[in-house]
Amino acid sequence: MTSRRPVPDESLYDVLGVAARASPAEIRAAYLSAARRHHPDKQQPGASPALDGHMPRITHAYGVLSVPSARAEYDATLKRREQAALAASTSVRISAEVDIDAFELVASADDVQEQAAQLRFKLDCRCGSAYVVELRELEAGHDLVGCSGCSLVIRVLLDAPDGAET
Repeated sequence: MTSRRPVPDESLYDVLGVAARASPAEIRAAYLSAARRHHPDKQQPGASPALDGHMPRITHAYGVLSVPSARAEYDATLKRREQAALAASTSVRISAEVDIDAFELVASADDVQEQAAQLRFKLDCRCGSAYVVELRELEAGHDLVGCSGCSLVIRVLLDAPDGAET
């Protein structure tokens, strides 16, 4: 039997089976429906063990999408990933290479430990919007960042930790 593994590009919206523009009521209804279908206590004896991994993903998706601030942050991250994927898949003109030191550090969470894990940086674009990137995205190799308001793309230079003095 094959178990369903999370698809790397599967969004939280995909997990619940709703559109990104779904209302809170639609998200809740999709969550309740998915929970009824996949909850281990609701499975028939001898049901496929492939269902084991569904509930944690469903619960996580609803936990993020049901909180307006968490959903907004997730949507912003999703948009940045889509922009980076588009930039990587097409021959994009990189308008500049910018060192991470030129960016402004933006608080990303109330909790200090959460902030350390989710450092977010912002750099104003000439169009009036901004380039926004999280440290974990840069560390994962996503160094192309699109402006949220125009088509400009920059490459963010992140100094590799080599123990050298700065």
